[in-house]
Amino acid sequence: KNEEIRVLMKRFKWRLVALYCYSFGCLGIALASLGPALPHIAKKTNSSLRQAGTIFTARSAGYASGSVIGGIATSNNKTKDHGNLLICTCMVAVAIGTICAPFFNQIWILGGFICLQGVAMGVLDTAGNLLILHLITSINLNTPQQDTKSQSEPYLQSLHFVFALGAVAAPVIVGVFLGAQRFPINPLIPPFGIIGGLCIPAAIFAYILPSPPSPSKNDFEREERKKTEKLNFGGGNSQNPTVDMEMHPLFLSEPKSNLSESRRRNSERKLRFPEVKDGFSEAKEGFSESKEGFSKAKEGFSE
Repeated sequence: KNEEIRVLMKRFKWRLVALYCYSFGCLGIALASLGPALPHIAKKTNSSLRQAGTIFTARSAGYASGSVIGGIATSNNKTKDHGNLLICTCMVAVAIGTICAPFFNQIWILGGFICLQGVAMGVLDTAGNLLILHLITSINLNTPQQDTKSQSEPYLQSLHFVFALGAVAAPVIVGVFLGAQRFPINPLIPPFGIIGGLCIPAAIFAYILPSPPSPSKNDFEREERKKTEKLNFGGGNSQNPTVDMEMHPLFLSEPKSNLSESRRRNSERKLRFPEVKDGFSEAKEGFSESKEGFSKAKEGFSE
């Protein structure tokens, strides 16, 4: 099963990486779009800038709650292997929140709506980071965990790099339409519509592509066990190989009675070892006497 998952994730690796990076780019654009639009939001809702600024507090509260919800959802046994559906749902929510934001005329309704959008953003942030880790881990199950973490670092950095690019692009997109002053309608509708439309392709591809599974600790232990068996029986340089001979496939064909007989013979050899040792001692004493006899014969020959 692990090998099938590894092959599947290798096949869709770069498509999934592109999906998560694009999703984080859209997240950065949507997150930074409210700042340059704040004066127009205040004018639209007939409120001061101070009152309009409460929407940032509402979104931050929603973002924090969404991060907690995303952590729970990605660790739950029923939803942890369906992360891409979570990404799809969040991208749809972010798109709807961005497109509908210019149509609200009351600041408290807009604040509640932006808070819900912040929940989707928090879930997306948490789920995206975890899914990229699950993807790299699923491909590299046969490597140690610490090596897998080091291999996933460039992909995590790319997520946040694209997020920063999106945050830089958002004021440009919004500023182009706000500075034109050519629209008879609300000038926030075109830029927010474009930003919301950018989120739709991410939702579509997240629904189509397979989700990286959540690898458990048992998967790593199983792979380590396989590597240990190959090392102990494949000519490895293990210093202290500990092997259960009765359970290894090389010895399964031999009856246990033969193993018992072999152990009995080894025990008998160990019991006979003191007798052999005594025999060597007697032979050594005889050799010493023979040596003394040769010395005496040599002295007689000299005389």
